[in-house]
Amino acid sequence: ETRLPEIRRQVEFGADHPQYLELPRAVRLSDSEKQAVMAYCRRTHQSLSEVIEQSIRDIATAEGSS
Repeated sequence: ETRLPEIRRQVEFGADHPQYLELPRAVRLSDSEKQAVMAYCRRTHQSLSEVIEQSIRDIATAEGSS
């Protein structure tokens, strides 16, 4: 039986295309940078949304304590 978080990761990452990463046009990354982001997500078992959310929270926390 596959657990819900694993199914969610498969949907977010695309089971057939694990190196695929779609970003808004304003975010300019090379293919190797995109692959590095996806590798980080897999290694840390986090969705891209979770990584982005944590990054934003880190910035907000750092700015809030300045």
